[in-house]
Amino acid sequence: MRIAKTLSLLCIAVSLLLTAGTLTAAPDQPLPGQAYQPMTEDGAWCWFSDPRAVYKDGKAYAGWVTKDGSIVVGTYDYKTGETQQTVLHEKFQADDHCNPSILIRPDNRLVVFYTLHGGRNMYIRISENPLDISEWSPVINPGFSNAKNRYGVCYSNPVQLSQEDNKMYVLWRGIDWKPTMSTSTDGGKTWAKPTQVITSTGGRPYVKVGTNHNDRFDIAFTTGHPRREPQNSVFFMRYRDGAFYKADGTKIANIDQTPIAHTDADIVYDATETNVRAWVWDTAADADGNPVIVYTRLPSETDHRYHYARWTGEKWLDVELCKAGKWFPETPQGKREPEPHYSAGIILDHNDPSTVYLALPRGGTFEIEKWTTADKGETWNRTAVTVNSTNDNVRPFVIRDYPAQTEGPRVLWMNNRKYVHFARNGGYDTSIRMDVPPRPLSTAIEPAEIEKAMAKVADWQLENPLRHSKTNWTTGALTAGMSAWAQMAETDKYTDWLIELGNDTNWQLGHRKYHADDHAIGQMYIELFERLKDPEMIAHTKQRLDWVIKNRSYADLKFSRKSQERYSWCDALFMAPPTLARLSAVTGDDKYIDFMDEEWWATTDYLYDEEEHLYFRDSRYFDRREANNEKIFWGRGNGWVFGGICRVLDYMPQDYPTRDKYIKLYKEMAAKLADIQQPDGLWRASLLDPGSYPAPETSSSGFFTYGLAWGINRGILDEDEYLPVVKKAWAGLVKSIHADGKLGYVQPIGADPKKVTFEMTEIYGVGAFLLAGSEVYTIASVHTAGDLLTVANPITTFRDSQTIELPLDKYGNDLAVFNFDTKDFEVTQTVDDDTLLFQADLAPGERKIFRVVPQKDSYDIPESEYTTFGRFVPERKDDFAWENDRIGFRMYGPALAATGEVSSGVDVWAKSVRYPVINKWYEHGHYHDNTGEGLDFYKVGPSLGCGGIGIYTDDKLYKSSNYTDYKVITNGPIRTTFELTFAPWDAAGTEVSETKRISIDLGSNVSRFESTFDIAGSNELPVAIGIVKREDGGDLAYNLAEGWMTYWQPPHAAHGTIGCGVVVPDADVNFVDDHGHGLLVTPVTDGQTITYYAGAGWDQSNDFDTRAQWDKYVKTFAKNKANPPKASKGWK
Repeated sequence: MRIAKTLSLLCIAVSLLLTAGTLTAAPDQPLPGQAYQPMTEDGAWCWFSDPRAVYKDGKAYAGWVTKDGSIVVGTYDYKTGETQQTVLHEKFQADDHCNPSILIRPDNRLVVFYTLHGGRNMYIRISENPLDISEWSPVINPGFSNAKNRYGVCYSNPVQLSQEDNKMYVLWRGIDWKPTMSTSTDGGKTWAKPTQVITSTGGRPYVKVGTNHNDRFDIAFTTGHPRREPQNSVFFMRYRDGAFYKADGTKIANIDQTPIAHTDADIVYDATETNVRAWVWDTAADADGNPVIVYTRLPSETDHRYHYARWTGEKWLDVELCKAGKWFPETPQGKREPEPHYSAGIILDHNDPSTVYLALPRGGTFEIEKWTTADKGETWNRTAVTVNSTNDNVRPFVIRDYPAQTEGPRVLWMNNRKYVHFARNGGYDTSIRMDVPPRPLSTAIEPAEIEKAMAKVADWQLENPLRHSKTNWTTGALTAGMSAWAQMAETDKYTDWLIELGNDTNWQLGHRKYHADDHAIGQMYIELFERLKDPEMIAHTKQRLDWVIKNRSYADLKFSRKSQERYSWCDALFMAPPTLARLSAVTGDDKYIDFMDEEWWATTDYLYDEEEHLYFRDSRYFDRREANNEKIFWGRGNGWVFGGICRVLDYMPQDYPTRDKYIKLYKEMAAKLADIQQPDGLWRASLLDPGSYPAPETSSSGFFTYGLAWGINRGILDEDEYLPVVKKAWAGLVKSIHADGKLGYVQPIGADPKKVTFEMTEIYGVGAFLLAGSEVYTIASVHTAGDLLTVANPITTFRDSQTIELPLDKYGNDLAVFNFDTKDFEVTQTVDDDTLLFQADLAPGERKIFRVVPQKDSYDIPESEYTTFGRFVPERKDDFAWENDRIGFRMYGPALAATGEVSSGVDVWAKSVRYPVINKWYEHGHYHDNTGEGLDFYKVGPSLGCGGIGIYTDDKLYKSSNYTDYKVITNGPIRTTFELTFAPWDAAGTEVSETKRISIDLGSNVSRFESTFDIAGSNELPVAIGIVKREDGGDLAYNLAEGWMTYWQPPHAAHGTIGCGVVVPDADVNFVDDHGHGLLVTPVTDGQTITYYAGAGWDQSNDFDTRAQWDKYVKTFAKNKANPPKASKGWK
């Protein structure tokens, strides 16, 4: 096979001082490092804290430090293949020297040790339950900091000796920067005073430890750090029976006679004789108890060499294994490498130290190899573990105590997406891989399996940099799929990648003004604008397309350089039309979609074959034929068109004049594609001549699969007829994925059918695959059960947390709502036994598609992270308080009125957190003080406060007393609703009473008030909705035509400013500035209900900083209320 042959040639070229060995392939094909299963996708370690991983009762337990510095312990189950992780210490220190070491006690509780890179102490945690990483003791402080410890505590190397009643020893770099030790006799809970073990002329000796867990442990160490010690040598000594010994059994000193001079230990390698510095990597003992050490010699910074030294029983035999290249960190251009002695790494198998794993440079990348010797190191057999890796594979570690006959991981290693430095400025981004091949991807139409396939392909692409212009069509196609996947994924890394790409391009289209290929990337820009609301993301796209429309080309469509000012080749229908359609939606300007529509049908009239229901690529192919005399219809060219139709229809208004023509065209092509699908489920580069092009082609197949699944999901295509086609196609696509996630069978860039192989890939193929996966995932999640629902934003404003109300008599009961964009179920709430609520974020002009499905309990519905809440508070004189994730309010009840405090005004509780605070604040009673969550500093008194209501007649304001009764109607994740009743009061001689229904929705700073008045004598009276003003100023604004009023209070000491707002939709209102209030006044009659909205924002809430922001919020809220989202059954 090609990989094995390449590796053989590489290894033959390696210079060895040993008898030439043989290179064999692993029993299974070696894979690229990143293709192996990860222990974690975010983990790193150095090699001076061990054991990094241990085996016990069917599981491997490993520890690492993440790129944000968190200390993590994880497990791998050898039987199920499942991994689990627990964070022991969040954001401890972003430095790979902090990785933990692990020891397992006889009672099977794990003890984990970790340190800062030169901190003041060691951190120890013990699992609460045997072999369980979910619960841990608090951090144990062993008291290792002392006066001599001026250089801190660094690294941890624990051992436990059963013959000493399971006494624990831990070694680290401590006193005077020298190897230091402490012991514990109670399972790690308490520790003896530290003692220095070794002294050296070098500044900081480095230690490696090995043990038989029974009666001894070995220490291999250096003079110091090779950067500071040109003659850095390697030494050895063994502890047993309370003393330290050389390898030949000569006693060096008792344990209570430490520190031991380094020169009193065995000298394994004496650098004073060679003037070549060294660094130690590992030590273990063979079956006879003889020690073995692996280390590096460093003739120069760019010439590292691995050595294998073993004690024969009489002497140390030291052999050079091979050249190891130079350091592995990725030194920035023009910079000097700060760690030139960081070899890629070598490690012993402590079960059998005749086996070593080592990282070697192979073809520009460090790869892991397994070397074994049957003759104590004279000759070696070498087996590749990783080959053809994209990333460096470094610092291997063999899991301690794994059973020899157990199938599963033996060795773990770092796979570096980036490694510039061990700590500085986010210097590493690495995963930890295991020598376990990836589980074969399943072709099943199941959400979890589809997600795995999409993640694998997307991750491979992110790890393989773009080779094309970041603004051309290839990237545009990739980002179309990556955008769909980014919305589905549980991590932000894909969105972050898209944003970084946009920043790199300065959100510019390609340089060719007319060319459709250079407009494709605009689809991603608009997508991110819809999600992130930054107008700069679409400014250039709009400017460019405005220019194209204003300077419209009327070039002939016969293919030529000039014709490419229009859509004279079928690929163009994917590149530019979706950008124009989507831009029309977000701007509300029909000129973009009208221009697109005219050009689309001009191209279709020219290139579409009415007989075959396929598109010619361009006019050059009208008269050309394939070997079987069929017309040439290029697979990917038609894939572009088919995908383009779907993406245009997603943004085309329901009532657009030619919409039905697009659907007819789509159905014709769908029928043809289903008819010519090949037995393996995929399509060929030449659609009508598969015999000449027998290999599948996945970029066209990806677009076809996407389009067909899209049609099933929207009810355009018959499920019974087309779902089998989609299932076969998806299976074929999944089978085209390499073990490392590379998508194969993608035809290279071209204009017509070409031969294709499994090794070929391209970024546009990945984009097509991800688009296909996004629609197949929807089929798998909800199939076609229930009803489609379209929610449309009729205006060009962003609308977050819009509550959608569905009548149950129209949709049924026990419902779940699936979001086609996020591919997840929405949080729902049933209110009044007849209405289902859910929320949607809507971009300008956006239409979102949902599926409303019965049998809610059949689906995995997420729980809301936040909620709304309201309750009667008898413990605080009958307050009624309500809140959501943004703000809180309260009104005063009868018990407070009995004390003489009379108010029907609305009080504001300013919040800076998203979680509920009402119960917490009332419990501690200190809500007038800001303890980090917000506070109540709004003054209501006898005023209307922030949105109270009264009768305003004869230039006088008549207000009710406190509420007298309450009723909670609903509390839930989306809405809280309750009623307050107010006793009759006199308003200029007329008796008036009020029932007020108040509700607040999640994500809104505004409550809805429905006030129903009983007016004696059925008189009409003017009611006034008010905001109290402060004597020391503030800014009041209103717009009667739009029905809103705002007031921005003057600052209140350190507590900041509150803005209040009132919106009265669909009412004839007047403004009055009177009685210390701003008032919106409107008439009301007996029994009439007036509906208005009132709310508040705080400038320390992280939602509003300025008056302008608050005013904009209220104005937009009023506009949104006047133009509610349109929810309609079906795909519209």
